[in-house]
Amino acid sequence: MPCITDQENSMLCTPPLNLEIQQTLFSMNPLKAPGPDGLHALFFQNGWNVVGDDFCHFIRTLFDEPSRITSINDTWIVLIPKKGKVETASDFHPIGL
Repeated sequence: MPCITDQENSMLCTPPLNLEIQQTLFSMNPLKAPGPDGLHALFFQNGWNVVGDDFCHFIRTLFDEPSRITSINDTWIVLIPKKGKVETASDFHPIGL
């Protein structure tokens, strides 16, 4: 016997409204732990007026295309020289973009 009814499952699979996403984000402890992108909830909370629409769009996209969840961990690694004359690998500082 299933624990979740068909009606409950349908509700859980429905993309959330922007307001629901915002309320959830703002209910998070701002500095508890960084996300996979290395940013704390505080970044999104303080910059909501700039990043809110894009953030909501991304969250809703995950409901339509669940396979895109893997893109959260995608990153480019760039090596930034620590000094003018680079001689060894330790003379670089890796940055994830």
